[in-house]
Amino acid sequence: MKQPKTWIVALGVFLITGLLGAGGVAAYRKAQAEHRKQLTDLPEQIATPVRVARVERRPAGFEVRTHGFLTPYETLGIAAEVTGRVEQQHVEVSDPVLEGSVLFELDHALLDAAQEKALAEKQKADSTVNQARFNAQRVEKLKRQDSANPIEIQDVETALERALAIQKEAQAALDEVTIRIRKSIVRAPSRGVVARIYARQGEFARAGQLMADIIIVDRLKLNVQLNDREVVGFEPGDDVSIEAVAIPSRRFAGRILRIYPQASAQSRKFEVEIEVPNDQGLLRPGFFVNARLIPSGRSGSSGEVPSIVVIPRLATMVRHQQPYCFTVAGDGPDGGLRAHWTPLETRPLSADPQYVQVLSGVAPGQTVVMSGLQDLADGALVSLQE
Repeated sequence: MKQPKTWIVALGVFLITGLLGAGGVAAYRKAQAEHRKQLTDLPEQIATPVRVARVERRPAGFEVRTHGFLTPYETLGIAAEVTGRVEQQHVEVSDPVLEGSVLFELDHALLDAAQEKALAEKQKADSTVNQARFNAQRVEKLKRQDSANPIEIQDVETALERALAIQKEAQAALDEVTIRIRKSIVRAPSRGVVARIYARQGEFARAGQLMADIIIVDRLKLNVQLNDREVVGFEPGDDVSIEAVAIPSRRFAGRILRIYPQASAQSRKFEVEIEVPNDQGLLRPGFFVNARLIPSGRSGSSGEVPSIVVIPRLATMVRHQQPYCFTVAGDGPDGGLRAHWTPLETRPLSADPQYVQVLSGVAPGQTVVMSGLQDLADGALVSLQE
């Protein structure tokens, strides 16, 4: 009686197990179908609207704006070359002078007397030379006749040599006095304006004493300092636009005169001298001016114009100390645009803070994203926004 009950129990367990297994397979298949349906019903990926910019290649130099004070093109210190009392003063401060204009006359009465004495000594020496030459000619005739005394010949030749030496010494003394008289008249070595007077009429001036300053103002000079990133784009001859604060309605043209080859040890900047023509005299030393340095873009020795690759600063971001940007390429579905994360090596441009120089990562002609970078991921679809 116990065996039939055991069989019935086993049959019931088998049936129940079968039913549960069939239900699990059905549930699994139903879940798969639902998942496939969800995948089918998913909307297409939405493209993120972005603004873009082109990667550019520019000349290495950028316009640089700076400022400073105008100075005379040159300041000439005029000193006395001889000692004497200032007998005449012909100029005052602010007087314009031409090259060779007389500024001062020193008393040269003593020099005039010395010149008379030197002239007399020169005439005496000339007379002695003439007599010595006459004797030499006479002895020369006797020598041809073979009747000259050897001792007399030697004496005559020695006398001529001595006379010529004395004549030369007398001429040098006369020239020295003449030069000193000429130097007693102090003249302007160049065209300019008298900036300062140090000696007055009636005062005693010693040789080497400073008597006046003359400044050259038909040309002025502006000294500015550029850092190493700015100075590489310029060379002597490049144009400079000058605007004086005192004359805001006028702009003046200048040019770079020279660039110092070594940076200052204190500022670590390079001194740049700018020449500013001032033919009309509207500008004055001491005027505060704003200057715009314009690189010419002339080629160097290799024949190529130095250039750099730049992108807008807004197109770059930094993550974990790694600068990067997103480039745009048409490799999305159906030719759509897709953004690609691109690491960069950059350098700031102090001359143009809106851009950065790119050393590696992108090339000229590529397109980079300028807006919405925080919402982008590598490979995201984008649409261009105007």
